[in-house]
Amino acid sequence: MRIKFLSVIVSLLFVSFAISSCLNDNNQVGEYSTDATIHAFALDTVHGKSYQFTIDQLKGEIYNLDSLPMGSDTIIDKILIKTLTTVSGAVILINKEGKDSIKDNVTQGLNTTDSVDFREPLKVKVMSMEAMNLMYQGISEDTYKKYTRRYTIEVRVHKQDPDSLNWGQAKGQQPAPLMKGFSGGAISGPQKAVILNKTIFVFSKTTASQVIAYKTLTDNPRGWTSTGTINGLPASVDLSSILNFKDQLYAVAEGIMYYSTDGTNWQKHTTLNDRKIASLLVGFPENQGNNLNKIIGIAAVSVDATDAKIHRFCFTNENATSWTETSDLGEVVADSFPRTNISATIFSNNTGVQGAMLMGTTTNERTEAVKPILPWGSYNGLSWADLYTQNAFCPILTLPSIIHYGKEFYAFGNEFDTFYTSVAGIAWYKANKKFYFPTELTARKGSEYSMVVDSNNFIWIICSKGLTGTDDVWRCRLNKLGFKEALTK
Repeated sequence: MRIKFLSVIVSLLFVSFAISSCLNDNNQVGEYSTDATIHAFALDTVHGKSYQFTIDQLKGEIYNLDSLPMGSDTIIDKILIKTLTTVSGAVILINKEGKDSIKDNVTQGLNTTDSVDFREPLKVKVMSMEAMNLMYQGISEDTYKKYTRRYTIEVRVHKQDPDSLNWGQAKGQQPAPLMKGFSGGAISGPQKAVILNKTIFVFSKTTASQVIAYKTLTDNPRGWTSTGTINGLPASVDLSSILNFKDQLYAVAEGIMYYSTDGTNWQKHTTLNDRKIASLLVGFPENQGNNLNKIIGIAAVSVDATDAKIHRFCFTNENATSWTETSDLGEVVADSFPRTNISATIFSNNTGVQGAMLMGTTTNERTEAVKPILPWGSYNGLSWADLYTQNAFCPILTLPSIIHYGKEFYAFGNEFDTFYTSVAGIAWYKANKKFYFPTELTARKGSEYSMVVDSNNFIWIICSKGLTGTDDVWRCRLNKLGFKEALTK
């Protein structure tokens, strides 16, 4: 039988209660249990999954931390209660007026094989055996009320499509920038965004080649301020080389390594400048997955000491205090390896081994001929392989960005029209229509920009001021990556 409205729910949910009584030789009745708590609750499976429910005894609330998938309303409108455990007694349904359904016939109950409508929270009262005994004797409810407890059972369902990219727009409205004019127009050319200690820094240069930066906390997206004067970092710095490793920023200017602990004050590195550095690639953090993969350090490209035309991969130790190489001279970098506009991401494969993937361009030009763009991958920062494929390749992207996001790779450029996605970084396809760019951002095609992903899975796209718009901050997140961690079993 389907229950359509709580207000017309008949009688009670009967929960296998057993009267714990014993009779001695004098026929004296033992004590009845006063326990009126619900100890376990579970529903039938939803889409083949069983969802765990939390019981908050202090607040009298029962709910699922991991919300059911969007659209589950058509399932929970008639779903079976799989488990509802109490020590003894009965569970009574409370109607919308706050009144329970038990009056004269306490043993008449609703069979738990009947379906229940959980589209709205269900309120119940648990009566212990002692409460029921006193009620049978005609004792007033005020007397046995202390042996009863009330609960609200809520089945939470996601209201957002888990596979859609959310740009923060209100329902029915078009996505818009999170903030316009975040730098007052000061950021107007090439730039680089990086996160240091939950602060986003955006570095750029003025028309006079002075290095400038604006920053904000990741949890205060509209609180952008100037960092003030950038000290110790030459104007010749390669902005695309700036990266974070172990809560410090690193950058390269004219082959020399610089570092900063606060993003504002920089200095030459004392031990990493025994060679000329062409570019920094990516920092490998400590792997939280497979303990056998302890590759920690900064991957970079150095210039051969005897022939400046030859570049070699190099890698620091885990404290970034010295360099290690595959051999005495290091592995030679292929001509097709990206030289600039490098974007890199860290990932863990199915076995928990950590690796890196990057994209970039082979020249300093902002545009190149139409052709596939080659992702490159590495598991140690010293040996890199291109992931070439004749089919399903990723097309050329201007100012490419690559991220490992939601167990897949995504790439895009400053065309801002299409996200390309890949499971392993080899075969690339257009992402589905739910993973999209807003129309207003697509109109910024050709803008200088940079991108970061914060610890809350927000993708930040920061555009410089140009002929087609102001200096904008855009932020989005895949809905399911904003949901609480699944507690399914």
